[in-house]
Amino acid sequence: MKVQNVMEIVVKDVIEKYKKELNMSCTCDHCMNDVLAMTLNNLSPQYIVDEANSAYIRAIHQADRQGATAILTKVAWAAGVVAENPRCENVKTLPTNKSWKGFCIHFRSDRTSCKLLFTVLISN
Repeated sequence: MKVQNVMEIVVKDVIEKYKKELNMSCTCDHCMNDVLAMTLNNLSPQYIVDEANSAYIRAIHQADRQGATAILTKVAWAAGVVAENPRCENVKTLPTNKSWKGFCIHFRSDRTSCKLLFTVLISN
């Protein structure tokens, strides 16, 4: 039995449609997957078992202007976080005379809670 989250397809479509407008510093697969994951973690999943229902559920999300705007808003937020804190190999190497320190930020969005780990550069 195969279960699929249709929201993954919807969010991927939104990311592809608005990729240029997101103004991300890096659009490699790793960064775009980070945007996808962060967005999906802040949306309610819509699971289906029958692939035939996928088109119907996607059409509902596209027709629902409020829902489509909410998804785009969450994609834009996630893209901003990833653009400011890319974790891919395209990031330049770090200076050796600095030390790195991590800290967590908790935030709430709708009914879900997300925990982000940011790394900041601290002077010695």
